[in-house]
Amino acid sequence: MTTSSAPAQAGGYTYQFQYALLRLFSSLSSDVVVGIETEDDIVTHEYQGCEIHIEFNQSKLSFQDGHTPIGDRSRNLWRSLEIWLKLQRDNVNTHTSVSFAFVTNKDVPPSDLVHQLASATSDAEIANAVQQLHAIAPTLTGKAKESAENVVQYTQEELSNVVRNLRLLDGAAVAGAGSVAEQTIALFHLTKEMEPHAQEIYQALLGNLIDKCLAAWNSKQPALINKLPLAHRLQAEKDWRRRLRLTEQPWVNHDLKEYLSRDRSSLFFLKQIERLEVQEKLWTRAIGHYWGYYAERSRLLGIGDVLPQDFDARDSHLFERWQGTVDNMEISALDDVSDVESAEDSDAAQRKLARAIYMDTIDGKYCAPLGDQSTQNPYFTSGNYHYLANRPNTPTFVYWHKAFKPEDDA
Repeated sequence: MTTSSAPAQAGGYTYQFQYALLRLFSSLSSDVVVGIETEDDIVTHEYQGCEIHIEFNQSKLSFQDGHTPIGDRSRNLWRSLEIWLKLQRDNVNTHTSVSFAFVTNKDVPPSDLVHQLASATSDAEIANAVQQLHAIAPTLTGKAKESAENVVQYTQEELSNVVRNLRLLDGAAVAGAGSVAEQTIALFHLTKEMEPHAQEIYQALLGNLIDKCLAAWNSKQPALINKLPLAHRLQAEKDWRRRLRLTEQPWVNHDLKEYLSRDRSSLFFLKQIERLEVQEKLWTRAIGHYWGYYAERSRLLGIGDVLPQDFDARDSHLFERWQGTVDNMEISALDDVSDVESAEDSDAAQRKLARAIYMDTIDGKYCAPLGDQSTQNPYFTSGNYHYLANRPNTPTFVYWHKAFKPEDDA
């Protein structure tokens, strides 16, 4: 159960925050500042050189069917006009221009006064609109009466200026452009790959804007929101999701049934592992890591943001790391091999050395980067090594046992 006014009040404030976010991102100026609950519901300051344009905005949300929150006899309409006329008088400056806007989620009938005020463009239409203000004001009662009496006390010129610079954004006006949220998201210029995350990004920015307002109000300061920090936050949201998209996926995320069912006889790296005489679980892990890397490599290349050159550079890096491991371990092994060892013992020593090289190569503590992106899943490096070990007669071929050493490898 809810109180009759609570949903409308909560929705109204949310609508203000949403519209403030839209105003920030719809402005072509990077210096735009939006005030929330300052001189008006929403106040937009746009700076263009020495010129300042200020838009005063009244946001009116309604959940009532058939109800217009800015009807001819409503206090919302007349109180807003009263506020704007005073603000216009207070902001008389040769370097400042002002405009006014009613924003509502409801459709305003063309016959309503506010619709006629907003649509008046010619001098004759503006004069007629001002005449209607004077005609309706004396007929009002209740809360709207006092504001209306104050409105018609302003000069013809002042009333005309407000009408001339007034616009209405009602439900019908924005229907083709979508909701306030949809219009704002369109201004984010998301790529096709980012579109599934549009609502998440929008909610993150809206929440950030609300946090900034609460922080200002908690400090007894006006909520004046600059565009630039929110634009940076938008870019950070995009970059973070792009990194997630480009970061290798966990091994368990891949359905490898198709790969694992393929003929293993063509996998040259398995012949190498067979020579090491290791436990069966290492065979199983090696196959899984190889196909996991293969699938993830295909995915990353498929999305187009990772270049083949990035993988080539990674292959070279891993090859050089493997080469360093082999050199270091072979030097260390010289002290452990006796000159009088039998051929059988020598073979055992070679197998022991090969196992050590293999285990160091696939060490899960090391995750090689890909391009300028770090990686975090061990299989993606281990699988890459098995991928290199599966490609004899290539410049980055790696081997663990000397039996597989290429003839031209000095």
